[in-house]
Amino acid sequence: MCYKPRNDIGIKPPTEPPEGLHFDLWLGPAKRRPFSENLVHYNWHWFWDFGNGDIGNQGVHQMDIARWGLNKRTHPRYIHSVGGHFAYKSDQETPNTLLSTFEWDDGKILQFEVRGLFTNAEDDILIGNLFYGTEGWMHVADDGYKVYLGRGNEPGPSSGEQSAKTGRELHRANFIEAVRAGNPAALNSDIPEGHLSSALCHLANISYRLGRRLEFDSHVEKFVADGQADSYLTRDYRYPFVVPATF
Repeated sequence: MCYKPRNDIGIKPPTEPPEGLHFDLWLGPAKRRPFSENLVHYNWHWFWDFGNGDIGNQGVHQMDIARWGLNKRTHPRYIHSVGGHFAYKSDQETPNTLLSTFEWDDGKILQFEVRGLFTNAEDDILIGNLFYGTEGWMHVADDGYKVYLGRGNEPGPSSGEQSAKTGRELHRANFIEAVRAGNPAALNSDIPEGHLSSALCHLANISYRLGRRLEFDSHVEKFVADGQADSYLTRDYRYPFVVPATF
């Protein structure tokens, strides 16, 4: 989940780019458009040409933990997202409220919820994972995990106090060491793992943008008999910022 309230970005008129910003280069493969202050800095997350909303911004990190917990190393079979951009009238294109459901062939379910307006936290966490079981439930966030048992939510095992900063530093150091050694096997997590987690965010957004439930074939990485949905798997690259189809 990502229950992080986001401010109204408002509507900003087109202006000239600030000195020092090569706006054409900044746009990259995206279509040409006039410069607006809302397109740069953090607000770029809320435009389809540049970002993926909070399911792609904060969500991708939590998707990684969720797949790890579910032991899933394939794409889901079914994806369904509903939501919208509520309350504010602004330039934002991505939803500030989104509920996405992913279902695998064995029936395991992952749900991701974005609450971009003011809301309550879950066990004092705004961003993280909740795992539900027959004896209780567990939350996992950057600073570790906590388990609660039974209807009374009795405290169970926990990781104790951890440093999220230390964990990130260890991953960065591991990546640098693997690059220096020229050894992908030395990575804590290889590149395909990142692909599977980020793909969940993209699949969720495609379902949201099309307004319907989708079926996906993990083996060929295409939607099942759905050319319209397949068209969202890539983009029209603006020359010269073109990614070749083959290398």
